This record gives sequence, C-alpha cells and structure tokens, in this order.
Amino acid sequence: MEGSSNYRISRKRKVCISDDDGDNDIIAKVYRFKILLPNRTSIELNLRNPDPEMPLRDFISLVKDKYLVARKRSPLVTKKRDINWSVGNLFLLDANDAKVKDPVRFKNYDPHKCHFLRLQDEYGDIAYTFKNMWDLTPDTNLLLELPEEYTFETALADLIDNSLQAVWSNQENERRLIRIDLDGDKISIFDTGSGMDDTDENSLVKWGKMGASLNRSSKSLAIGGKPPYLKPYFGMFGYGGPIASMHLGRRAVVSSKTKHIKKVYMLHLEREALLSPSNFDLTWKTDGGIRNPSEEENRDSNHGSFTKVEIFCSDFKGDLAKLQCQMKDIYFPYIQCDDMSKTRKTTTPIEFQVNGVDLTEIEGGEVAITNWHSCNGPEFVLQLRFSFMHHCDSARTPGASQEANARLRLVYLPFREGKENIERVLEKLKADGFETKENFQSFSRVSVRRLGRLLPDARWGMLPFMDLRNKKGNRAHQLKRCCLRVKCFIETDGGFKPTPSKTDLAQHNHFTTALKKIGSRVPEKERDVIVEIRRAGKLLTPFQLEREYQDWIIQMHERYDEEVDSGEDQPLIIVSPPNKKALGISSDVARVHQKLKRKENSWSRGEKIKVLKGACPGRRNNTYATIEYFLLDGLEGDAGGEARIICRSMDVPNENGCVLSVDDEHASLDLRSSLSLPLSVIDSGKLVHVESIEWDTQLNEKQQKSPAFIELLSWNHCQELEIDGTLPINTPIFAGQVPPTHVVAVVRPANFMPGNTGKLDQKGIFKSSTEMTMEVKFKDEGQNSQDVILSERISPGAHKGLNGLYFFPLGCKLPNLFHKAGAYVFSFSLIQSSSKNCDERVIVKPSTLKHVELRSPTLKNQLLPGYVFKKFVLEMFDAYGNHVSIGSEVTLSLSNFVIEDHVGMIRKVDARGKIDLSGLLKLTAGFGENASLSVLFEDKIVFEQEFSTVRRKLRITSKLPDICIAGSQLENLVFEVVDPDGDVDMNIHHDDKDGQSHMLIIKSVSSQARQFFQYAFEHGCCTVRAIPIPLNGGIFCFSAAHSQYPDLSITVEIRVANAPKAEYDGSQFACLDNSMMQLQDLSLSFNQDKKSTISFVNEDEELQDILKIGQEIGQIETFLLDLNNLKAKTEQEVLKLQEGGGRHQLRNINGLFTKDELKERIKYVENSAAAVICGFLPNQMPQNCIMDDIINLVALLGTVQSPELSRVLAEYLGEDKMLAVVCRTFNAASALERYTQSGEVDHTLALHAEAAALGKVICTRFLVLGLEDIRPYNGCCQGHDPQRKLTLPDPTLPNGCVPAGFLGYAVNMIELDDHYLQIRTAAGHGLRETVLFSLFRKLQVYETREYMMAARACLEDGAVSLDGGIIKESGLISLGYGNPSICFPLESPVLVTPDTGDMISEIGELKEKLMDIEDDIRKVIKLREKCLKKFHRRYNRYARILDESGPVIENQLLEYKPSTTDNSNIHEQALRAAYLKERVHPVCEFESSVMYQPSPKPMAVQNSSALVTVDLNETSIDVKNDVPNGGFSQAEAIIQHSQKLQGDLQMLGIKIKQREDSLNCLKEEKNKVDDSILDLQVMVGNLCPISTPKIDDGDRCPPGNEEEISEQILQHKESAAGIFCQLKRHQGTQASHLMLLKDVVGVVATLGKVDDDNLSRLLSEYLGVETMLAVVCKTYEGVRALEIYDDEGNINKSSGVHGLGASLGRSLADRFSVICLESLRPYAGKFVLDDPQRKLDILSPRLPNGECPDGFLGFAVNMINVDGSNLFCVTPNGYGLRETLFYNLFSRLQIYKTRAEMLQALPCISDGALSLDGGIIRSTGVYFLGNGEDVGVRFPRPRKLIPDSYMETERQLNNKKRRKEMILEDIRREQTLLDIAKINFNKKKNEFLKFLAESSSYATQVQSAPDRLMPK
Repeated sequence: MEGSSNYRISRKRKVCISDDDGDNDIIAKVYRFKILLPNRTSIELNLRNPDPEMPLRDFISLVKDKYLVARKRSPLVTKKRDINWSVGNLFLLDANDAKVKDPVRFKNYDPHKCHFLRLQDEYGDIAYTFKNMWDLTPDTNLLLELPEEYTFETALADLIDNSLQAVWSNQENERRLIRIDLDGDKISIFDTGSGMDDTDENSLVKWGKMGASLNRSSKSLAIGGKPPYLKPYFGMFGYGGPIASMHLGRRAVVSSKTKHIKKVYMLHLEREALLSPSNFDLTWKTDGGIRNPSEEENRDSNHGSFTKVEIFCSDFKGDLAKLQCQMKDIYFPYIQCDDMSKTRKTTTPIEFQVNGVDLTEIEGGEVAITNWHSCNGPEFVLQLRFSFMHHCDSARTPGASQEANARLRLVYLPFREGKENIERVLEKLKADGFETKENFQSFSRVSVRRLGRLLPDARWGMLPFMDLRNKKGNRAHQLKRCCLRVKCFIETDGGFKPTPSKTDLAQHNHFTTALKKIGSRVPEKERDVIVEIRRAGKLLTPFQLEREYQDWIIQMHERYDEEVDSGEDQPLIIVSPPNKKALGISSDVARVHQKLKRKENSWSRGEKIKVLKGACPGRRNNTYATIEYFLLDGLEGDAGGEARIICRSMDVPNENGCVLSVDDEHASLDLRSSLSLPLSVIDSGKLVHVESIEWDTQLNEKQQKSPAFIELLSWNHCQELEIDGTLPINTPIFAGQVPPTHVVAVVRPANFMPGNTGKLDQKGIFKSSTEMTMEVKFKDEGQNSQDVILSERISPGAHKGLNGLYFFPLGCKLPNLFHKAGAYVFSFSLIQSSSKNCDERVIVKPSTLKHVELRSPTLKNQLLPGYVFKKFVLEMFDAYGNHVSIGSEVTLSLSNFVIEDHVGMIRKVDARGKIDLSGLLKLTAGFGENASLSVLFEDKIVFEQEFSTVRRKLRITSKLPDICIAGSQLENLVFEVVDPDGDVDMNIHHDDKDGQSHMLIIKSVSSQARQFFQYAFEHGCCTVRAIPIPLNGGIFCFSAAHSQYPDLSITVEIRVANAPKAEYDGSQFACLDNSMMQLQDLSLSFNQDKKSTISFVNEDEELQDILKIGQEIGQIETFLLDLNNLKAKTEQEVLKLQEGGGRHQLRNINGLFTKDELKERIKYVENSAAAVICGFLPNQMPQNCIMDDIINLVALLGTVQSPELSRVLAEYLGEDKMLAVVCRTFNAASALERYTQSGEVDHTLALHAEAAALGKVICTRFLVLGLEDIRPYNGCCQGHDPQRKLTLPDPTLPNGCVPAGFLGYAVNMIELDDHYLQIRTAAGHGLRETVLFSLFRKLQVYETREYMMAARACLEDGAVSLDGGIIKESGLISLGYGNPSICFPLESPVLVTPDTGDMISEIGELKEKLMDIEDDIRKVIKLREKCLKKFHRRYNRYARILDESGPVIENQLLEYKPSTTDNSNIHEQALRAAYLKERVHPVCEFESSVMYQPSPKPMAVQNSSALVTVDLNETSIDVKNDVPNGGFSQAEAIIQHSQKLQGDLQMLGIKIKQREDSLNCLKEEKNKVDDSILDLQVMVGNLCPISTPKIDDGDRCPPGNEEEISEQILQHKESAAGIFCQLKRHQGTQASHLMLLKDVVGVVATLGKVDDDNLSRLLSEYLGVETMLAVVCKTYEGVRALEIYDDEGNINKSSGVHGLGASLGRSLADRFSVICLESLRPYAGKFVLDDPQRKLDILSPRLPNGECPDGFLGFAVNMINVDGSNLFCVTPNGYGLRETLFYNLFSRLQIYKTRAEMLQALPCISDGALSLDGGIIRSTGVYFLGNGEDVGVRFPRPRKLIPDSYMETERQLNNKKRRKEMILEDIRREQTLLDIAKINFNKKKNEFLKFLAESSSYATQVQSAPDRLMPK
C-alpha cells in the first residue's frame, strides 16, 4: 500500500531528477526511463549524473515520487487501482522480461536514450496496455504540409508504402510479404519488415509521430540507380502512417516486433484523442502496450520481425476486385518485374496479398490490359538524366534535389482487324468496372511511376517529341495517324518531387517541367535544367530524338498494323510509283482496287460521296467528290500497309482527275487534281453516300459561282468602301507619289458584266476561301529583266457586308514604292483556279532636279594651279535618287575655273542623267587660292562645291652673304618648294617623259639685258651652281620663279662692294725671306683644292638650337613614360575588377558595341586603313573610283546573337581580319595602293591620299578581300532562308553520332545586314558563300571547351567554344583568355544584373579614362615625331654645313682657350672636334626609350692617347689697332709679327707632314690586318662546311642567331613562349625533364632557320607574332597539360603553364597558340632525292600557257632550314617538322622577286605568295597591303657544324677584327688632325697675306730707312 512505504532513500550524493530534456549542460549524462506501472499507467523518469550504481529501492522510490506527482495532476491516473509500494513485493522487468538486479547499474544503459522498464507488484496481474505510453507530439511546421485531398486508395497506398520500404531491406533468405485484409469495418496491413521497438533508433514512436519517420530521411538514397528504380523510399513528409490510418478508420493499433526483442510493442491511435489534446499541456500522448507475438505472426515472419497495422471502424464499401486491380496497377513493378533478372525472366520482388489473393494472379488493371494489347516488337526506350544549370535558383535551394533520372518506355498498340487496340483497352476497362471518360483521341498516352509506384493522377497527353500531328513531309500522313497508337510509361527516381498526396509529380518543379518538355527545342538561355537523352547508351540531340522516334513508329506500323487486307475485285499492281508522297503511301508496291468493303458497306468506283468537314486535317468544309480508286499499300498479307481513297472533287473537271495507265505491263497512277484520303474517314463516319438530287443541286450552285477573272476595284468603288485602294494605272506619275494604302482585288463570277460600273454588289463578287497572290515587279529603263520587290499571298476578307474582297497591303509595307522611276507591273492570280489573271502597269517618271553629286577621284583640297580634271562628272538626281530626264537644262556658275569648249554655261543632261566635264574643266586659281563650281536649276542653287589649291612657297635654304665682291659669283644656291609646315613637296619634279615641266627661272632684275637661266627641279629642290655678280658695286637684284606657277617666286637683293684696289711695287717684297714665296705657293695649292662656300651660319646658335630641341625631346619622353605608367596602372585596375566579378562573364559583356559604337571605335585605331574606310562609311564615301567598289569592313558586315559568340569569333579571326577591307574586284583592291618605281608604297596616291585628307596616316599593313577572286562555297544554300545560310551537314564522330554540344557552323551564325544580302558576284554568289566562307570555312561552334575537345576527331577546319576554346586548324590550339577590342556587334542588347551593371559601369569609366590616356599618348607621340622631324632637319643642315665647311665650324663649338706657344694642343682640339661630330650624329637616331640630354661642358674623347683639349682659336694682331702710330716702333712691330706668322706657318707645314706620314703607316697596317682577316675567314669557311651567311668586316657577331632570337622572345614577357625560353635559359637541359615540358618541342620561331634576313622578316610578318610564338607539342596530352580548368570552366592559374609562369615571375595576360603535331595532316607527297634537308618535292607553278612565272624563287616551306634532329621521327607517327609543322604553316606559299612578278602570276597562286620587296597575298582573293612591319621575332640564321679548331680560329678572327677597329679609329683621328692642321695652315696663310697687304706701306718705310729702326 502507499502508506506502508516508510523506508528511506540512501544517497551518497544528490541525484537530480530532470523533467526538461533540453538542458543546456552538454556534459551532463541523462538516463531516460519509461516505467510501465502495474495499474496500466506509465511515467517518465530522467536522471542526470547519477552514481554508477543505485540501490533498487532508491530507484523505485524515485519512481514512486514521480508517480505521485503525476497522479495529482491527472484525474485519469487517480481512477486507476493503487500500487503496493512495498519494496519486497516490487521488481523491475526489462524489454526481454529479465529482472533488473539490485543495485541498478547505469553502465548497462545508454545515456540520452529511453529505456522501457515494467514495474510488477504483489498482485501479479500482467498489464499489456499502458496509458500515455507514447508521445506523438509533432513538429508544428509539418501541419502546413498536410495534403488537401485524400482518398481511400491514396491513404491505403501510404500505409503500403511504409510496409514496402520496410520489407525491401530484408535479406534474400527473409520473406518479403505484404498482406492486406479487408473484413467488414476492419482493415489490416501486415508486413515482414525489420519492425520497430522501444529504442530511439527504431522507436515505434517514429511511426506514429508526424515528422519523425525514418523513411523520410532516406530520400537521398532514392536518387540514381537503374530503371525501374525500385527503391521504395517514398517518405517525403513523415505523416503517412497516422494521417492515413485515421483517414481509413477511427481507431488503429500498430504492433511491431524486431528480431532482437521478444516482445511486441503496440501503439494505440484514436482520432478523438489526437483531435482533443490534454487539458494540461499541448501534447499528443497515446496509449501503448507490450505483448507476446501470436503463432500466426511467427509463422508468417520466419525471421522474427514484422509490423501490423490494424484499423477499426472503417467504412470501406468498395469493390474488392477493383481494389485488387488498382493495387496491382500502383505497385506493378514490385509484383511482376522483368528488369531485375539478368535472363529477362519475370520475377516477383514482393509477395503482395489482398484478402489472401496473390496479386500476381490478378489479370485486370490498366497496366496489364495495356501490355496485353501492345505489340511484341521492340520498345522505344530512352534514358534521361536531369541536372540544374548553374544560374538556376533551384540549384541553390537547400534540400532540393540536384539530379534526377527517368526512363521512358514507349510501346506500340497497333491497329488490327479494323479497330484500334487502344479502343479495345478502353472497352476492357469499362467492362471491368473502371469508370473512364477517355476515348481514342483523349486517351492518356503518358503515365508516370516514381520509384516504381504509379502516380494515379499523372495521366498526361503526348510529350512534345511524341506529338506528330502537325508534322509535314513525306511520311506526315502516316506519322500523324500512327503517333496516336503509342503509350509512354515513365519511370523516375527520387529526384522528382511528388505532390503531397503522391498522386502526381509536383507541377512547378523544374524537373517536372523539363520532363514535360522533352523533345521541344527550348533556347539554351531559357533552360533551367540540363537534360541528357540517351538511347542504348547513345547521346541524342532533340533533332536526333525526333528522327529516331519517327523511324521507330514507321517500323512498328509496317510490322504490326493491319489495315485493309484486300478489295473485292482483282487488283492492279503498281511498282515503285514516283509520286508516293502525293498518293499517301510509303511502300514501293501498291494495289489499285475499284471496289472495297468496309464497315459492312461496299464502296465502288464512280460512287458519289460527301466528305464531312473535320474528316481529316485540312478539311474545313464539306467536300462533294466522286470515288475513282482504292489504293492499298504493299502486297496482300503485308502488315502495316496504308489504305487510301482516291476521289475527284466536284470542282475538278473529269480531264483533271486521276489517271490509271498501263504501259508494257507496267502500271502507273497519276493523281493530278484528285484527292487522296485515308480510309479511316469511313471508320470515323465522316464519309457518306450522296443521292443524285443532292449532287445535282450542289453542281448547279458550283457552276453559277465559278470564278471567271480578277479585277481591281475602281476609284469610285474604293470611295464607296471608304478605303484608299486605287492604283494609278491610266497615266504616268512622277516619282514620289504616295502609293495607295491597299490594293483591293475581287474575283468576278462568270455571269458578271465587265461594263457594270454601278454600286458594288455581292452578286458581282465571287465568294471563295481560295487565296490570291499579288506580285509587284519593277523594271528600270536601262534593265532588261524585272525584279520582284513584293510578293503577297492572302485570303479573302469582308468589309461593309461584302465578302470575297482581297486587301493587299501596299502603302503600309512599301511607303516608298513609287520613289524609283521605271515601270511597276502588278500581277494578280488565284491559287489553283482556272480564272483569268490580272496584270496592271504603273509608269513612274523622274521628278525635277533636287541635288547633284560629283564623281571625281581628285581630292578637293590637293589641287595644283592649272590642273585639268581627267574625270569630272556631275550626276543629276531628283529628290528620290533618280537621274533626271534627258534634256533637263541647268546653269553652271564658275569661279577660278574655265571650261575648254564653246558650249557655254547652260548645259543639258545626257541620257545617263549626267553632265560630263571630264578633260574640259581647268583650274585657273593660283597657289593657296579657292575655286568654286555651282549648279543652278530654276534660278536656285542645287549644288555648290568649293575647291582649294595647295599652299606652296619658294624659299632659299642657302645662307646669303650680306655683301658680295663685285665680279665674284654666288655658288650652290639651293631653292626649295615647301608646304606650310616647311616640308619639301617631292612632287615638284621635272620629267620630260611624263610631260611634267618643273623648271626654275632665274632672271636678273637689275640688269638691262634681262637675261634668265633655267634649272630643273628634282623632288622639290633645285640647286643653282653659280650666279655671277655684276662687276660694279651697288644693289644686285634677281628673281627666281617656277616656270609653270609664277606665284612661286622670290626676289633677292644683295649689296655688291667694289673690290679693293691695292697697288704693290715688286720691290716691296724684295727684303722678305724667300720662304714667304714658297708658303704663298703652298697656300695657292690649297686654294685650288678648296671649294668656295656660299653661305655660312652662326655655328654656335645652330648647335644651341639642336641641343634645345634635344632637351624638348627628353622632356616629351619623360612625360610619355609617365603616361605609359599611368596606362599600365589603369589596366591593372580594370583587370582586378574583371577578376573580382568573374572575368569570363564580364569579358562577354564589357567591350561589346552596337554597330555605330563599333564604327566610332574603329575610327580611333591608329595608323590603320580601317579607320580611313570607317571615316567615310556609310554616307561620307568620297565619290571617286578608289572607294566606289569598297563594300565595308568584315566587322561591320553583320551581327551575332550572343556576346560569347561575338568575342570568340573575333579572337579566332584576329584584329587584322576583323578590320579587313572587302572590295568587289581585284582592280578595286589594287587601286587602294600605288607604288613607286622602286617598289615602295606611294603615300601620295590612292587610299594613302584619302587618309592624308582626313589627317590620318596608314603606316601598317592591312588585309583586303577581293569578292570576285575568292573561291566560293560550291554547295547549296538553305531553301527559303532569307539569310542564305549554307547547307552544311552536321559533323559526325567515328561512331556516326553528332558530337555533343554542337551548335552549328560559324559561317551560318553571322546575320548579314539586309543591304549586304543583295550583293552578288558575277557568278551570283553572295557575301556568305565568298567572304564569310573564306574566313571561317567549316569552323564548328560548341557550347563548352570539353565538348569541343571531345569532337576533335570530326573537326575539319577548326572549332570554337562559347567559353573561349579555339582550335584554329587541325593541330593549332589557342589557349588562355583574350580580350579583343574589335568584336562583331550584337543583334540585341545584353541584359545584366544591377551588381554586374555597377561593375561594368566602373570598368567603363576606367576604360574611358584609359581611352583618354591613350589619346594623350597618341598626341604626345605625334608631338615627339614632329620634334624628331625638326631635329632631323636641323641636324642634316648642320651636318651638311660641317661637311662643306670642314672642321673650322667645329672649332667654333669647342671650349675657348687662350692661345699658347705650344702648338701640340692642336691634336687635342682636332680629337675634340671629331668627337663632337660623332656624338651629334647618334642623336638623330635615338630610340624612344633614350632621352637626349645636352651637356653644357666641353666634350672630350677618352682613348689610348692622353685626354687633350682642342683650341683652334689662334691669336693675331690687328695692324690697325696694335701697331702704334708713326715711328720705327710701328715698323718694328710689323716686322716682328711678320716673322712670327712665318714661323707659325713653317711649324704648321711640319705638322701636316707628320700627320701624313702617320696616316700612311696606319693605312699600311690596316691592309695587313685585312689580309689576315681574309685568310682566317677562308679557314673558318673550310672548317664549317654548312656555312652561315658571310659576316661583314664591321659585324661583331652574326645577326639573327639563336641567342638574339631568344632575347626577342623574352621581350614578350606575358607570353608562353617567353616563359619556356626563360625556363630553358635558367635550367638548361634539365628543363626537358619537367613533366610539363616533356612533350614540348619548342617555339615556332626557334624550330626553323632562314638564310636571308629579308626573307626571314617577310615570313615572320606573313605568320604573325602569335604564330611565331606558338608552342609546339608532340601529342594532344602535352597540349592538355599546358592549361587546366576548374569545374566552372575557368583557367586554373596555379597549374600548367600559368603556374609555371607565376613561379618565374611572369604572368600570361593574353591568348597563346599551341600546335599539336600528332593532329596535323602531314604532307603526302614525295621528297627531293638526296637532299639532306628533306625538302618537299612540290611541282612548280604553271601559268595557263604552261610556263613557269617570271621571278618565281621557290616555296616557303623549302626555304626553312630544319635541324637534323627535327627532320625525322618528331611526331608519334615518325614524321619530321617540315612535312608537318612548316607544311601546315606555309602550305604551298610561293616566293617571288618583285611585287609586279607576283601579281602577274595570280592565275597560278592557290595558297598565297610573297615577294621580296614586301608584297603579300594571303590566299586567293585576300591581299595584304600597306607598309611592312617588323613583328619583333624572326627566324634565326643557320649555324655551322663547329669542328674542334673552329673556336680558336674564330677567336683569332675576332681579335684581328678588334685590331682593325682600333686602327680605323686611329686613322679617323689622324685624318681629323690632318684636316685641322691644313685648315689652320690655310687660315694662318690668309691672315699672313692679309697682314702683308695692309702693312705694305710700313714695310716700304722699313726698307728705305734701315737706320731709323735703331732705337734712340
């Protein structure tokens, strides 16, 4: 009793009893117990951190305390019997009925788990059920997921789902049984699954507690596997058990047992208890129990585990047999399965019983009936895999399936015995009691199973690829009918989400949507799910799926359909009819009957029938016809044959009906205008017999309403209808008249009177549904053919109660229809009618003159005075572009022009609409003057054009002296004709042959004789050797003028002084030393050698100007360096933003332009022809012959659809091809550039002159495509495609499949602009067949790089992928990411997200800043070039003065030194002058990276001699100033100074002799060294048989060797080639052992050598720097190792060549090419016999006359020298580099001497050609014009095979060369010193002579009075 429990609880420490399971103390151990009390109640006991052991009595005491608390709270517990709490009478039992020993050891119990213990008292009664044993409180969120609709079958299936998942996990030797018993109001579901117990892992609570089911956590296991996906992890929401059981009844008991527990645990559910929660807390607690298993349960479950759900109070009153069929339909694969056995035998995975009946024995059900009536032929099976696109939001939804799989199994239900098998299925289902409203047309042809379980409500119509009812083509009539006989069974895995009731797939799930769209061609950008479709392991595209499915249907039809077997008469056999499509049959054999029995009715030839509307597609009205024949497909007994009724409509005459003819025992059936109807129209009841009365009535009505002719409504009728619809067909109209909005035509019946002009009446209009066509043709006056400009086909309409009106839109479609003058023919015809057609004609004449266009190739601002225009045509147009009518008069108004004929100013337009003044119009304006020409019409100026002549002036570049001596002459006067910038006009050149007279006339103005002299100009300059000065003093004036242009004149005035008259007595010099006369003679000899100089300049000022310009250049270079640094920094910021926002995404958006933006961008491409062309397009094109035939640039021909495609195609072509100029003919291409006689580009003509007119310069090469010369595509174009896309077959792999990811051919992905679609060659080819095909060939486009690489076996002309992959040729792969600046424009703008838009805006701002910086750089470079040009002019003038005046001028530039008596300093002064001359010269050739800094200090030379200072200033005494006045002191000073001058002259003469002797010695030594060098070079040549090109004496090392090439490659720091060269340099031979470089052969530029430097430059320019730096690999595996990609397709920059570059401090910022040798197609011909270089034996080209072209030197592929190691076995197939690498690079590229010879050989050039003077032809029709460029990387020269003694000999040779250089330096020094000495001698001599002349009087006094010289 409760009162006797007076014992104490012994406790060593406090034990905490917890009621809260959610304590935050994660370290504490909590032991949970569920105590089942003997009075059928239960309590929960939770112990936190107890001692390891507890006495049993203490444990029971805790139970008691807990029980007493619960009893006070719950009145239900109070009503239960009392418990005897005496410790001696109480004991505990565990789940296996074992007593719990004393003490209670907690180590036997797992903490945090609930353990069931039963308490027994002295009464000994055993309880099996307990109150509140189970806590079923659910998660409240799950209540939101409860299904809305729940049926009896759905609820029962939910319970079976739980059982099915339970038994599925049984072992093979364990029974798998599911038994359903329905007995009155009780339902029992028993399964032999693993069962449930009291453990947390497998607790029975999880069955009854919503959201706690274990099945729910197994959803992920249901994804994947093999069909039919029998993985019954159906649990989705965790409420199937309790909700389903309570839906089926009011009370349920769940009993379950596991293998390891002896007891059966029970869970009681009551609907009232669940709906009415406890009053004390919001929990759902229910009763439970523990019992022993029954014998039946043990018998049915041999392995000891089971679960049984018993539902009471059920109201099931349905049909048990029908329920059995439904259960079999739902779980059919689990009951009968053919896929789980390798032998394809039917197995029974699960044993299903319903009321003791095994469902395998049930024959009913839709599935079984459908299988029974399907054919035994092969099924059409598809395997589908679904996955999310990266951009799909569902792909990132937590818990959403990322993958799904499905199998589609399609079966064919044939037509047999005159009935569809689908109809038999429906009839059987109705007979079995299944209510269905479906018929043959609405039959659900798709059913869905998920994890093998049927979704009953998933009854869909046909999938897109199954629906062929709108099919067109040869087999359309069969496919439309037979596609309705297919049933599709879809089996999905757990990746598809069902509805909450699991009766259908979730409608808005992405996978469900994708499944329903299988076969539809959804654009990629609209896809959220990627679907892979496979059939028998083969990946299918939607197109392939559709094709194979149609083939399967036809195959099933031919095998199993049984149409009509035979007729009632003897047939006539037709073999291989050519018109099978028209007849509606598919077999090559057909039978023709005249009588047939169908549907128990006989039908015969000649019978009148009526085909009701809707009988077959296209029949919208009832049709009356006469039966002619019955046509049966195949021979009698063949299955699948078609049956057709051939009948003639009432509208068709007898002669137009079907004709059956027999000729030579061969029969044929011509359908003509008869109809071929399927025989099924009889089965559908849509074909009936017609009585004769009805037939005659219809025939009369037809005849009365038959159409007769077509007529256009008159103006009155159109006004009556209130429409604008009258054509001006009576009188001619003028251009510009607005066409009518519509043209209204009607068909008149036969009884209509044409003269009836009354009101419109329906009786006069034929009412019909037949379509009418209107075709508008235009014929110009000068054309013979007519062009169709509009073709319309419309159906009749109604207006204002009148039917049969044909409203053809005209003005709304062609508002400018009548703008062009000519004849417009309107033709109207009725489709398939014998009515008379209607043709009307509208004549349009030109309107009055509105504007004039000038056609003249001459630049309007580059004219010379007196110029006669060779071509000057004025074209007269009206306002609509028509040439005005012949005879129209205009008045010309001229200013500074004259027309050299006698017609006058009033001119008449000729028949071509032009006024031709070619050869008549002459310019009379002078230099720098303007001229104008105006055209007046009706006293209004309609055209005015200004012209201007060039500004030129005549100047003298020679410095004129201020005063000249009378009787002398001016020598070497240079006159120049210059422009305003001071540049010489090179066109002023006298040439008698060309009739160009350019002479300079010199006239004396001051002379009365008026003499004149003529001198010829040479390239703008004229040198007058001498102009005599008059003998008398005064002002000498002469004029210089151009012979043809008097404006070019200059007048010169010079002061002339009389020569001084000095009278000398012979005795004056008698007292002088004899040596003076000798010196005088010596000076005369010098004077004879010296040339007189006309002009002298102030040398110090000239040099200061040069130095000042050098300082300006240095400052400009510093500013340019700062700009370049700022540019690099800005580019890094752009790159960082692109990397942060996904460079591969931003790069597809940023940089893309519209067509107008692209044009503007091209205009700023410096030094390019494209900028010039784009500057004129489209409306500013100069009207001359040069630009007439230019179509446009390649980049502006069309648009593309996506930014990815735009970028990758631009990267594939490269900027040179994107900016290529497209011309119509070769003449137009060649007219873009002219050349001088030396072969250089003439920059004053053609396109270069146009560029100059725009202020631009073309200094780079540019491509030109000649439309007529390009080899066109020789295939066909797609039928009615307005874009005329090429018909190219899809590529196929070796297995015959189209590669995955193939999108199409690039040549068809360019959408040409409409006006370019009309351009045709003479042969009728458009731009796509010529230009685009020559650029792209059969370039394939793929979605991703992986797809592209997988399709390498079927690549013919390369491929690209939208994520940036490029394979240019079969073996050339472009890796990395590029950033093209010129891309194809897009059809529509790109949509971007706001974040991406902000980033793009920021990048755009940086790029605008970058463009401004680049613009500043261009301006600074232009300024630098201008300063350089100015520097060159100053320097050249200064150098010319130095050359003419000698070192005397240089002496003025040196540091001033006072004179000394030591004359040896003259050596130092001479060296300094020579040094100055050598240092000034390099300044004119400095590079942009070197800044010239002038030095203010004196310059000196440091060499083997001492550092000396040169001072050429010699002191002299001015006699007038230094000689005292009067007395002997003056004479004495004169004599002393005279003696000093004589001594100086003697000393200078001695020095001259010394310098000459020293110079002769040095020259002799040089000759000896030259002989030694020659001998050593001969020895070197003998030691190295394979010799390198001869090295000149001045060369220190052979140019173009491998080391220099490596240096050139290393300059490209951000290239893969630079990385490999640096690695090879640092690691040497060890580099080849790296795994990354194991397969790398080298770089293209290092694998071949060329003997000639010029040829090497040309070949390098032909290939381009990208190909020259291409990396060559042996195998494709080596290529793949160079670049690695991550899962998103981005480049992994930490591996491959990118990682290697990062380790070396280099980064790859652009694309780089890789050539795979094993993928190259090798040369298939022979080799030259006995040639060590294995040159290819290629036949020389031949002209059409059979001769070899002049100047042909050979093929480029044979001019490459290949190392011996690379001649053999370089590729895995044993080929060398010449027949693989270089043959693919050059092919049959021909080499010629000159450009002229190359152009003459055009007929025999197939793969391009080069000429040594710079001409390049890429291929047929593709020309490379412009100045040659140095790509910076060339082929090296070949090395020798060096013997052992070679190095020593070469060292001696180099020593001799260095010795020679030293000698040459000494010779130059000695020569300079000698020249200075001679000049000083001459100067000193002149000074001495001048001194003698001025002091002659004093010398005479000294001679006469010698005593006066004595001092006083």
